[in-house]
Amino acid sequence: MMRIRATSYGGGRPAEDTPLAIWTALYPHLPANGMFWVIFNNQLRPLPQVTKPTWPAVFTRSLEMATRAATITAIRHLFAQAEIARLKHGGR
Repeated sequence: MMRIRATSYGGGRPAEDTPLAIWTALYPHLPANGMFWVIFNNQLRPLPQVTKPTWPAVFTRSLEMATRAATITAIRHLFAQAEIARLKHGGR
C-alpha cells in the first residue's frame, strides 16, 4: 500500500521537514522565530497608460501586467506561509 505524506504549501518538502518544524523539534523550549524579508525594487502596481492597438505594444503591456500580478501573488503566498508557520509552530 502506498503512503502519501502531506507536504507543506509549495510542494516538494514534507511539512515536518520545514525549517520552522525542524527548529521546533530540536529546541522545543525556545520560541520559534522565522523572518521573511521582501525587497521589491519597483512599483507594486503599474501606472495606467494608453496602449497602442498594435501586437508589439499590447504584448509588451500584457507581459508587464502579468509579471506584476505574479509578483503580488508570490508576496501573498509568502505572507500565507508565514501565517501558517505562526499558527502551526508558534512562530513570531
